Amino acid sequence: FTLAALPYIAAVWADIDFLKPLALIGMVASGVWFLGGTKNLITAGAALGLLVFMIPWPTTLVDRISFPLQLNSSALAARFAGLLLVPVHRVGVHLFVVPNPAKPPIYSVIVAQQCSGLTSLIVLLFLAYLTACITPIRTRRRILLVAAVVPLALLANAVRLTVLLYAGGHVSATIAPWIHAPEAAVLS
Repeated sequence: FTLAALPYIAAVWADIDFLKPLALIGMVASGVWFLGGTKNLITAGAALGLLVFMIPWPTTLVDRISFPLQLNSSALAARFAGLLLVPVHRVGVHLFVVPNPAKPPIYSVIVAQQCSGLTSLIVLLFLAYLTACITPIRTRRRILLVAAVVPLALLANAVRLTVLLYAGGHVSATIAPWIHAPEAAVLS
């Protein structure tokens, strides 16, 4: 318990937000181990693992993950929109619907950090972990289930952006924000 309390004291002293709850999880785990033994700690391991998803991610980690997600989502969305015959021009995370290259774009989307799909990724990782914990399958398949979340979240975000590009390019530029507003609460 004391060894788990030291990182908490250091996190409070250094004001490291994500380390405080991690140290608390360590203290709870050591308390379960001390009071119940190794067998009870193993039994409680999956539940303690769920607590890890409640820890806020460090800003540097969010920045390192969200920007590649932004780039990959915008690249996939541009490809998918091209398959739907939407003339899309991509510059980094900026997507432009340009039916006539001599004229300005009729619709554009900027894939911001909030729209990178990171929130969906975190939620889907939590659900996959929970499913892997309660499903009676082999460990390899559990790992595969959790690992499959990353491409699925990327694909879902690209499909969401493709729908916006299609609506902005083929239906109306005014309808695309109307589509984005309600679905952002569910998907982003």
